[in-house]
Amino acid sequence: MTIDVTTTPYGPPAHEALAASIDRYKAADRLAPVSIIVSSNQVGIAARRALGRRGGIAAVTFLTPYRLAELLGSGVVAARGRRPVSTPVLAGAVRAVLANEPGHFRGVEHHPATERALVRAHRALSEIGPAGLDRLAAQSTRTADVVRVHRQVGDQIRREFSDEQDLVAAAIATIPNTPPVLRDLGPTIVFLAQRLS
Repeated sequence: MTIDVTTTPYGPPAHEALAASIDRYKAADRLAPVSIIVSSNQVGIAARRALGRRGGIAAVTFLTPYRLAELLGSGVVAARGRRPVSTPVLAGAVRAVLANEPGHFRGVEHHPATERALVRAHRALSEIGPAGLDRLAAQSTRTADVVRVHRQVGDQIRREFSDEQDLVAAAIATIPNTPPVLRDLGPTIVFLAQRLS
């Protein structure tokens, strides 16, 4: 496996570089599969449209990193008997934690905005390890309470549900075994690589 890096400005030059990369991979077979990893669906739509204006493409798949992780890791996670966590499940867990001990959120524990904010915080904090959470909790009593809610929500859902980090870890673990989906995706291009959560 080789990794080639092409640096280009955004906009039309980036789309031209993408088209040239696709053409290189499809030189021998125009129907050979090629996958493009994009930072968001919007970037994928824009790239697909730009390639379409050049005359079209066939057998090119656009994937976000999360969708790639789903393709690679969802079978492993499902085999463990855990389902993907949904926003309603997280919201229910937040409500249960706040009903038991509202802490800093006393008085607003039933407000929908509190629930939504804590669900968003849980998703963001799930990317941080235990030591980072401890450092974060030491910042203020309010932050410590957000971390407490996050940890208790995680404890409630962990047995039955998996989150994005579980899926990514499972996906990474499958790569050395070269799962069939990797062969089906063909060569992969990371388009306009950016720092992602």
